[in-house]
Amino acid sequence: MGFEINSTGAFFPFVTLDKQYLFFTTGKPADIGYNPYWISADIIDSLHVLVGIDKAGKFSEQLKLYQNQPNPVRDQTTFFFDLDYSGKISFEIYSLTKGRIRVLFENKFFLKGKHSIVFDASELPAGIYLYKLTSSVGGILTRKMVVTK
Repeated sequence: MGFEINSTGAFFPFVTLDKQYLFFTTGKPADIGYNPYWISADIIDSLHVLVGIDKAGKFSEQLKLYQNQPNPVRDQTTFFFDLDYSGKISFEIYSLTKGRIRVLFENKFFLKGKHSIVFDASELPAGIYLYKLTSSVGGILTRKMVVTK
């Protein structure tokens, strides 16, 4: 997205439901660590040619990541995802302030179909977390999880 927006790399982008804003985390030179930022979602259209985003949405058709339930979570939550193919998947949890805090699995083979993962969040401090699902064919999806105490 250019040096002005993500000087050190942008992580965990997501677009609001009304498709007005793009939220992401990045570390700018004046920041301490990585901080959340938002801009108009209109920038996405300008990036299609620059980074080769597939307008057909092939990854979103092959890989689906759903909101964890319950959310907000106190003790235990369940993550849900669908695969339209068998392949290796990685699943990680990130803190907005500390970066990656948990790797639930890395390059684990899953068969085509619906899957769920039960996660014990009781040891996590209250806050906002992001979870990331990465497929071996290059698809990356993220969602937000809120932990309350």
